[in-house]
Amino acid sequence: RADFYGEAMDTRLWPLLSGRSFQLDLPPISGERLAEAIEAPARAVGISIEGSLRERLVADAASEPGALPLLQVTLRALWELWEKRKRGPLRLADYTALGSGGKSGLAVALEQRADAVLHDLTDEDQRIARRIFLRLVSFGEGKPPTRRQEDVASLSATASDPKTFVRVLEKLTNGKLLTRDTRRIAAKPPVEVVDMAHEALITAWPTFVGWIASWRADEQRRRVLESS
Repeated sequence: RADFYGEAMDTRLWPLLSGRSFQLDLPPISGERLAEAIEAPARAVGISIEGSLRERLVADAASEPGALPLLQVTLRALWELWEKRKRGPLRLADYTALGSGGKSGLAVALEQRADAVLHDLTDEDQRIARRIFLRLVSFGEGKPPTRRQEDVASLSATASDPKTFVRVLEKLTNGKLLTRDTRRIAAKPPVEVVDMAHEALITAWPTFVGWIASWRADEQRRRVLESS
């Protein structure tokens, strides 16, 4: 990613890679290419999309940061609505109904999915979920927060009840808010890592935005106390 070029250039790998044909620049998808990315999967299973919906999605995606993951979740929500009808195209009316409070349907779809997953957790489980999500954020000085991977062993180290931690992690993964993968490093055993499914959660999910703001306030207080 372009916003991580600085970090990449500071590594020992950069001199080995610089100047070689390892780099392929991928600009943000937009316009007709984005419209095709929206329509092609539906077309492959015999479902059409209203032209007005396609145009609205392309327009809204152009104004949303991190639009692709928002678009993915939104199209999934529209597909679930279509499955209840089993007829007709994906409709603009359904997408319009998703939006609220001045937010586009793109932003609201991700917010609703995340809130629904969190709502199914107990209060204690929600506290564990909060700790997990905050551990998956990289807070750079003077930079907006970004997601980062964390291995399962490190995430579970602070859990008071390992079984509860595993249950919460599985629910967040099954709810498609987190992903789990295996990271392999030469001459070392494989490590299971956890990542956010969508970095857009950091800015598009109000609950998470509140957690981050609270964490920042606590961190500022801690630094003031340490320096006093």
